[in-house]
Amino acid sequence: MKPLRCPFKPLILVLLTTSFLSTTHVRAAVTGQWDFKTGNLSATVGQDMQYLDNETQTGTQFGTTTALGVSNIAGQSTNVMKFPKVSTEFGGYGAQSGAGANGGGSFINQYSVIMDVLFPAASSGKVRALFVTDMGGDFFANASDALTFAGGSIGGNLTSNTWHRIAYTVDTTSTISIFVDGIKVDEEATPGGLDGSFSVVSGINLFDDANTNSQIGYVASIQFQDQKLSDGFINSLGGPQPGGIRTGPPPNPYVVSEAPTSDLRLPARSAPMSPCLQMPSSPRRIPPDLFTASHKPQTPRPSEIILLGRCNSWMERCWIRTVFPLEMKPI
Repeated sequence: MKPLRCPFKPLILVLLTTSFLSTTHVRAAVTGQWDFKTGNLSATVGQDMQYLDNETQTGTQFGTTTALGVSNIAGQSTNVMKFPKVSTEFGGYGAQSGAGANGGGSFINQYSVIMDVLFPAASSGKVRALFVTDMGGDFFANASDALTFAGGSIGGNLTSNTWHRIAYTVDTTSTISIFVDGIKVDEEATPGGLDGSFSVVSGINLFDDANTNSQIGYVASIQFQDQKLSDGFINSLGGPQPGGIRTGPPPNPYVVSEAPTSDLRLPARSAPMSPCLQMPSSPRRIPPDLFTASHKPQTPRPSEIILLGRCNSWMERCWIRTVFPLEMKPI
């Protein structure tokens, strides 16, 4: 096999496994997931979802996309839940996050919420609550069908009668990022800061808020993770799939971050960084001379590879952090 070609010789190349990283912090994970495949509110991961009032319970329907008369997901009929428009602020569903305090505070300050949803034409053009933290942080679609949160600007667009994968990734000490079908559409500073209104004590409420911004819709999968997922990871999830939101690692490598983006020593001559390391479709195809590994995880878990070298025409030093879905070893 020919090695990957690159116009520089790597200076440092280190493989870090999650087993090594676990010595410094607890590995983040999916702590709650609900897929509605069994026709109820039972959890795929974590605790079962709960109805918050009788109106929500009586108005909820379970069935296939075909039976409920909505579009299939990626061309396939699959089980989903229809949620109702409710008349009071006490409706909707309660979902326990299953996560512990993080981010340096007393509450959950770093997390991601992902959901596959469809709103019919009758619900479009209206404010629709997506979820609210138990500290009062409100995430919703506005009357222009764009995504936003309380105190934030807008991004993206929800097309009526179309399944979309919505994701909010949150760090209360930095930013809230919004994604539609894997594409980032907005990112802003988080209002309230550490342990503020956008933190989570124990869970979130879905599809209703204090202003009764509730509309009829359909949901196929909801996931809560106790970390602010990277842009690359959300992008790897893409749009809705019949099987729901993936709970394991992605099938292919994805870039977490690249730095620096320019050479500050030569600002007039700097150009955007162009990583020259092209990752193959399978980790096992990586040539043995491109990395060394002295430790192998006992079970396949996501790993990280860090490369320090010279990457652009100005020969700046940079590093590329790329996450691989499976254990890697020379072939």
